[in-house]
Amino acid sequence: MATRIAVASSSRAEFGLLSNLCKQLNEDPSFDLSLLVIGSHLDPYMGNTIDEINNYQLPISLRVPWPVSRGNSTVDAINGASETLNCVGLYLSTNKPDLVIILGDRYEILSVAHAALMVNCPIAHIQGGELTLATIDESVRHALTKLSRFHFVAGESFAKRVQQMGESKDRVFNVGSLGVDNLLSCPIMSFEQLNNTLHGSLKHPFAVGTFHPVTLIPDQTIPAARAMLESVLEHNIHLLLTGVNSDPGRKILADVFKDYATRFSKQITYIESLGHARYISAMNHCCFLIGNSSSGLIEAPAIPIPTINIGDRQCGRPSSPSVIDCAPKKNEIKSAIIRILSSKFTDTLKSSDAAYGGKGAKDKIVDILKKISEDELCGPKQFEDYLICK
Repeated sequence: MATRIAVASSSRAEFGLLSNLCKQLNEDPSFDLSLLVIGSHLDPYMGNTIDEINNYQLPISLRVPWPVSRGNSTVDAINGASETLNCVGLYLSTNKPDLVIILGDRYEILSVAHAALMVNCPIAHIQGGELTLATIDESVRHALTKLSRFHFVAGESFAKRVQQMGESKDRVFNVGSLGVDNLLSCPIMSFEQLNNTLHGSLKHPFAVGTFHPVTLIPDQTIPAARAMLESVLEHNIHLLLTGVNSDPGRKILADVFKDYATRFSKQITYIESLGHARYISAMNHCCFLIGNSSSGLIEAPAIPIPTINIGDRQCGRPSSPSVIDCAPKKNEIKSAIIRILSSKFTDTLKSSDAAYGGKGAKDKIVDILKKISEDELCGPKQFEDYLICK
């Protein structure tokens, strides 16, 4: 009998990581796949990214709209999380999948894990053990680890951190990064093809900008975003600016981006959601990434292209020689741009090291899932005391 697996996705970035894994699971007769689509996927203001899931022709079994106002306040997030808990809980208790797969650290996914816990449905968590100290994602990620039975991590240091939280090393698997795996296996659009999808607005040289709210240091968000935009504008570089995620503080940040894109339309192309294929293609054609997205630290070094990582949002992640960390101040960002465009820096670019692995993550996950026995899916999870403090 096929193993019934429910995969939850709440955002464009997360589905970009899960897409090829879901496709492989759906095509393998060993599995019966269903998708639980929640969060910003169903929000037209976020680009209706459920359309990208539909393009993969994957079986969507549950859709939970995110009931928020355009203010994207903390209360909106709490209301959305409550609705997700109710809907996912009802689905899981009725359909009883053998396993729920979740990824990363989005607060929307915490409701999925909570529902699975309450109906005694085991969870496999992808990309645990990582650190992002300036966001609520940090606490959510570690909470998801403790709620999960199986762990697919992207590096050895992450595996050790998951084990440090009491998880059995027999259920912690270092498979590498799905993001790097997807990057290395995704067909790349030519610049002309990419530009045609953007109505010819893109110009060489260009940078890709992705900037999200810094949820634990909210006062940093808008000044840092403005400093980033103004620093790029002072150079002869076009900016392909992607939309903001659904974290609290999204609306005011998105309004800033739209204002700059309107006033400087010849130098900034703003698009709510590029989607997986266009984003990877843009990364391959740009001269650098700039902002505070994890893709600058995980995927970009594997191409390799340089990254300017602004502020504290990704604080705690392993870095690479291709990444320049800078404070969220205009003078430091401008200095980083000058440095990153120099031939001396370009000559030192190196491919990604072992921090996030290489190709093959999805194949490793599928192989491990096939070997999980019914006994491993059932029964209480043990807490492993690796260190005994006296």
